[in-house]
Amino acid sequence: MSWNRTTVALLLGAVIVLALVYGFWPDAITVETVVVEPGPFEVTVEEEARTRVTDRYIVTAPVTGHVRRIGLLEGDGVSGGEPLFVLEPHGSDLLDPRRKAEAEANLEAATAALAQARQVVRAAEAEASYATTEWQRIDALWHDDAATDRERERADAEARQSQARHASAERAVDVAMHRKSIAEAAVRVASGSRAAGGSERVVVRAPHDALLLRKYRESEGVVAAGEPILEIGDTSSLEVVAEVLSADAVRIRPGMRVHFERWGGGTEVTGTVRRVEPQAFTKVSALGVEEQRVRVVATAPDARADWKQLGDGYRVIARFVLSSAEEVLSIPSSALFRVDGEWAVFVVNNDRARMRRISVGDDAGLRVEVTGGLENGETVILHPDHTLRDGARVTIRNEGIDW
Repeated sequence: MSWNRTTVALLLGAVIVLALVYGFWPDAITVETVVVEPGPFEVTVEEEARTRVTDRYIVTAPVTGHVRRIGLLEGDGVSGGEPLFVLEPHGSDLLDPRRKAEAEANLEAATAALAQARQVVRAAEAEASYATTEWQRIDALWHDDAATDRERERADAEARQSQARHASAERAVDVAMHRKSIAEAAVRVASGSRAAGGSERVVVRAPHDALLLRKYRESEGVVAAGEPILEIGDTSSLEVVAEVLSADAVRIRPGMRVHFERWGGGTEVTGTVRRVEPQAFTKVSALGVEEQRVRVVATAPDARADWKQLGDGYRVIARFVLSSAEEVLSIPSSALFRVDGEWAVFVVNNDRARMRRISVGDDAGLRVEVTGGLENGETVILHPDHTLRDGARVTIRNEGIDW
């Protein structure tokens, strides 16, 4: 009986101890995880941007005189050679030698500008021809696996940009011819070549097909020579201007891809960076912080038809692609934390959280490139908090979820 009582007491004590241990044993921590796998990885810079008409021109009064009321409305289309407004010069300009000298000088300058514009067209045409030939050569090499995707994209972008510059140069010739005709009219007025008993009217015409963007003056009245009257532009050739931080601008290069999003069409439009302006400026953010920003100009030569519905000054979101690759080992940024100045993550191993120091590369915002410390197929814990310790038991609640 004595032995049986002792045995029962020992067993009872053991049960109590096991119950206490089980009661105070820490529960497994429920975590969310992601499997480390290689995949597409892009490093981008996203900024708000505005559209801008590429080829826009301000039409001014060629001589001092009385301008008649302008019936055109903003948004109206005009054809090349169509009258924009009519100007009746003042009679006092006829006998003014200074006015005559100025008009003749303006005519000489307009003639020289026209010759220069024609030279620019020839240079742009040669550049476009060479860029197109280079694109065809790179494309053939790409089909033979002798050129990379990046080389092909760069050649394609350069060919399209050179064609756009050629088209812009041709419009510049039309504008130069228009300015020369206006200068010739001013010379005739200043020289006194009028019909007997009447005054010669100066009819200012559109240099090429365009839209009326802005009216500086609507009612008739006296205007001075050189005063802005109208602003016209071709909205079929739009460019996008984004103001990016100077620290990001140094990583953007002409020819880089850029995606335009949230512009109203529902899908994104792909374009290329045309130029990065060399001058930065100070801009105060919404939080009152002074920032140094740089204007980056991009174009979308292959935009769809609905993109053409955008006008001057429309809002878009520009996402510049700084680098991209198809097979890169990366993890969500939410899995990272700092330990002694180094990056670390928790890896799940046999239902235990094991801290692992890793090295990282490019930061894409929501994802970070892993350059060392992790292998393909390992499971990493997301959103680790202060309760998670090395060796802690964990249970996964998101198995099968694709992050």
